[in-house]
Amino acid sequence: MSDLPPTPKGTPSVLRLPSVGPRPQARAATRAAIRRTLARWYGEAIALVETPRGPAPDPASPAGDIRISVTYACDDAWVAFHRGPVGLDACPLADFPERDAVARLYLPALPPASDLATFALAWASHEARLKLAGLGLTEGAEAPPTPRLSAWTEGGVSLALAWD
Repeated sequence: MSDLPPTPKGTPSVLRLPSVGPRPQARAATRAAIRRTLARWYGEAIALVETPRGPAPDPASPAGDIRISVTYACDDAWVAFHRGPVGLDACPLADFPERDAVARLYLPALPPASDLATFALAWASHEARLKLAGLGLTEGAEAPPTPRLSAWTEGGVSLALAWD
């Protein structure tokens, strides 16, 4: 595991968990990393509750104001921590035959036949904005505008972080 991020202040902190394995293992690893991170920040164990949007600190705990967003790609996972709404998503830079059809259905503003890197950043940004708003993926719908969005590529994966 990489170094733990600093305590969130005005911007989200993102923790990368490399090589955590397939989804069941990665899910367990993200929950363990979240608990370790919160315990380090607050000096005590913080219980997590599972919500429809993923793990969250127990609202009655000192970390009750922290919001968390988790994403997985390949064998890696990332966790965003923020004092406020946050959405994080990852899209591998791996082509697939239906990419143009998927783009037409879910990313109508994306120019046709966009290259793979453009698609991956657009997909991750779209999903991050949806997560921030608490919305699911729907065909033909634009994600709501986001006050703050950061997108980047690392290790063959495009990531996007949206926060308010």
